[in-house]
Amino acid sequence: MQRREAIWADFLEHVLQLPWAFVSDESCLGDFEGLMDASELTRRVHVRYGLELSSEHQAMPLYQFLDLLEPPLKT
Repeated sequence: MQRREAIWADFLEHVLQLPWAFVSDESCLGDFEGLMDASELTRRVHVRYGLELSSEHQAMPLYQFLDLLEPPLKT
């Protein structure tokens, strides 16, 4: 996760809309269930990164998921 610090900070701010969150190499998107429903998470990821979320994305380690995201073009 350490080498993905910039994309994690962007994801945290723009998708999860949290000031901070603890994550480890074993964290996954499913760990953040309860913050918003799945359709809202899917919408936010698509708007920010152009990626359609699948159940596979929800279960993969967060560091692998972050590797799929392109640097955002929107500010």
